[in-house]
Amino acid sequence: MLKASLAGLRAGASGLSGEVEWLSGLPSSLREQVEAIEEALEGAPHPFVYRLLMEEGTRQVIEEYKRKKEAIRARRKLIDDIRHSLGLRQADIGLVRDLSNAFGAGELKAVGVDAGVNYLNLEVAYVPLCCAMAVLCSRFDVDAYMPRAMDRIPLWDDEVYPDWRALVISYRLQFELVEKAVEAWEPDVIFFDGPFLYSQLMRGRKGTPYWSDFERTLEEGVRALELCVSKGIPIVGFVKRPEGCSVARKLVDAGVLKRPARDTVVLKWMEFGCYLEPMRYVARPEALGPREVPSRMAEEYFTRAGKMGVDEEVVSIVFTYVSTGYAFPYKIEVPEPFANRIDELVALTLALRAARGIPFPIYAADSLTKMTNTTRSLFLLSLMARLAEEVMKGGLDEEDMEMFSPRHGESYGLTEEELERGPRARRRR
Repeated sequence: MLKASLAGLRAGASGLSGEVEWLSGLPSSLREQVEAIEEALEGAPHPFVYRLLMEEGTRQVIEEYKRKKEAIRARRKLIDDIRHSLGLRQADIGLVRDLSNAFGAGELKAVGVDAGVNYLNLEVAYVPLCCAMAVLCSRFDVDAYMPRAMDRIPLWDDEVYPDWRALVISYRLQFELVEKAVEAWEPDVIFFDGPFLYSQLMRGRKGTPYWSDFERTLEEGVRALELCVSKGIPIVGFVKRPEGCSVARKLVDAGVLKRPARDTVVLKWMEFGCYLEPMRYVARPEALGPREVPSRMAEEYFTRAGKMGVDEEVVSIVFTYVSTGYAFPYKIEVPEPFANRIDELVALTLALRAARGIPFPIYAADSLTKMTNTTRSLFLLSLMARLAEEVMKGGLDEEDMEMFSPRHGESYGLTEEELERGPRARRRR
């Protein structure tokens, strides 16, 4: 409807005064967003598909949301029940202020570690693009940084999960940087972007190239956590986009909720400095305690640590949700040996918060590792330029350039015309 309405307005069509009034009545910031989206659309889909998505689909999404809202709308009762069922804590605001002042004065050194991931789907194969960065921070500034990339960029011919495998590799790069940062900088704390136990990474079958990369990442994770524990340097896994429903399921089991929802939705009411009593990931026991959550990834970590001769406690992870002042709470994870310092680590997370309530070290590392689609497109253009040089030198044939064309449906910043007149046009000349 919106696309058709604006198209009609541009064409001077009549009978659209309602749409004009609707658009002009929007707040200027929202109207600009709508117009920007409309300008970016290359063309409307088939009318049948358009109707299903824009009319039926949007209605269905709102109806589904209303059902979820109904399940959690008793806000005051929910808060009281959560306090009783799961337990809530309040950060020491005085400690938060002291830690913020100490960091601002350069008395605390914090490291942020993050990674960027993308990939190309070309005719010849998938091409993963991964990088990671560790940044040393104090005084709300970056004092030093340490980059890490794949030793060699491979070609994956038949990878079933190219995006997830690239993510697995990026995790390994992050863990490697944790070890290097500990040895080089000896910081007071390390903030690791993402969860330590991300079960979504467990894909495919053992014995596959994917699983080999997964096992290498597990080993690196065990080494990184063991090093932090042995050096007494707390490491905090900061999860910017929590996807779990573990807390919600606990509340469903306790009769507090009618149906599960994302934890961040259930806990949206949390005020600044509020956080849950820590919960613990366990390896699928028969009987779960009130603050225990089963995790396939925890089981893998325990097994791997045992094979490496590392105490299971080192890779036992506790977690909580904390409100840093953003609209939704974030999730933080720490190894069991640092669980007795969770109050201090929550206060430090609050003390170092920057944009969107994210700790400054994570924010800084994230800004240096964004593997955006623009970066991906630039990589492809650079690759095509290097291929052209190889052709001119006689190292490759012109036909070889076609092997590096984006597959059907992929463009990477190139138009269909540019794709069509690329290698084929050169060959015809």
